[in-house]
Amino acid sequence: MNRDTPGGSGDFETLRHFVEAGGACAAPLRIECRVRNGRGWREAGQSYSCESDRGGVCRNADQPSQRCLDYEVRFLCDR
Repeated sequence: MNRDTPGGSGDFETLRHFVEAGGACAAPLRIECRVRNGRGWREAGQSYSCESDRGGVCRNADQPSQRCLDYEVRFLCDR
């Protein structure tokens, strides 16, 4: 799922937004995050947070020389 682009202050694929939109459960078992081009978020070399209880967050201010890339997430729910 990808609800945000990296403009503004960063790229925010937060669990709260997906739950409110009916796209995710409130307590996912796992999360997978990646750059929209398919590259793993760890290989992207950016300061990025990928946590099942919060979602994926990239802040432009935390990047030393570039803006955030465009990330996407998916949640594993027990349903």
